[in-house]
Amino acid sequence: MITSTVQRLPERVTETLTKTGKSTALIMSCGFYTMEPKSSTNQKSNGSSTHPSHAGKGDAVIVHGLPEFWITKLLRRLPKKTWLYGAIILFVSFNILLGYEIQNPQILRSKAAVGQAMISIKPSQRVLLGDGVFQLWLTVDQPVAFTRMELAFNPATLKLTQEVSWIHPSLNRKIMMTAMNQANATGEIALAVGLDPTRKAHAPTGTFQLAEFHLAPNTTAQNVTTTIAFTASALQIIGSNGIPMNVISKEAGVTLNPVSTVTPMAVTGTPVPTRTPTPTRKPESSPVPTKSPTQILTPTKRPTNTPTPTRKTESIPITN
Repeated sequence: MITSTVQRLPERVTETLTKTGKSTALIMSCGFYTMEPKSSTNQKSNGSSTHPSHAGKGDAVIVHGLPEFWITKLLRRLPKKTWLYGAIILFVSFNILLGYEIQNPQILRSKAAVGQAMISIKPSQRVLLGDGVFQLWLTVDQPVAFTRMELAFNPATLKLTQEVSWIHPSLNRKIMMTAMNQANATGEIALAVGLDPTRKAHAPTGTFQLAEFHLAPNTTAQNVTTTIAFTASALQIIGSNGIPMNVISKEAGVTLNPVSTVTPMAVTGTPVPTRTPTPTRKPESSPVPTKSPTQILTPTKRPTNTPTPTRKTESIPITN
């Protein structure tokens, strides 16, 4: 008998080994077990005693060997039905995970960069006396496949005068667009448009115009200020890779029925120019010319006119 630390084997294993009458090695959870049948004579002579429940049965002598993995121990000890239950549990778990991944296809793709988008209204500031045109513009850094947005305005001060016009050639699959009458009643314009499948190669990117709409004052009050804004919870821009983008928005300000106020201007007098005195020129003495000697004139005698005698005509009588 080999003296070593002794451990009892399960009863059914002990019985099997006792019947064989040979040393048998078994691979158990603690290593190699060797079972040697013991006779009652040897038991008495050696003075060893056995447990009453194992009388006549051999002891197991442990010869330590290589340990088993924990999964091997667990599977070996499980009942046969447990294998079936485990297979069912694994099958159900696999289907649950597969269904979750199908509903969330982003998980199956490698992580991609999230796109950035900015949506705005042009002009951002406007004065309205009558009908005015506004435009929706989008700026993105990745191609776009789907857009959804909602504009909010005060229907007590503004109203649509025409149906909203969507003008982009590629994003032309209209999914939702609020009619003019409904928008004027609720003060909301909802738009949802997708990419035309035939124009996937032309998915828009960069800065481009989406739509335009016409608004006019719905009040006669003067100098009314109001805004046209986007509803943040309703904004959604999805890229052609299927990943939603980060979206920021810019609202527009509107002034209705402005009244021009004339501000009187202070009249400032025109300054009178100061007359500067004209300098007086001092007279300068002119040189006195030297008198030349006066020429003495000799009087000339004028001839006396001699009267010419006139002949007196005598009348001669005429006789017949």
